[in-house]
Amino acid sequence: MSGYKSIPFWSWNDELDPEELKEQIRWMKEQGFGGDFMHARGGLKTEYLGKEWFECIDACSKRAMEL
Repeated sequence: MSGYKSIPFWSWNDELDPEELKEQIRWMKEQGFGGDFMHARGGLKTEYLGKEWFECIDACSKRAMEL
């Protein structure tokens, strides 16, 4: 049943790149995951809750809705 798929705890660290993040979402979809939990971790170089952070959130949300 599709309502019972795994949803990984997706650790975000280093410098975030919206295009790379969207590619990772595509990969998770191909692997059969049912979603993801975006989570900032140690080593994050993109400013947490900054402009670029929210651009990444927006890009990921849109890609998830597309898929």
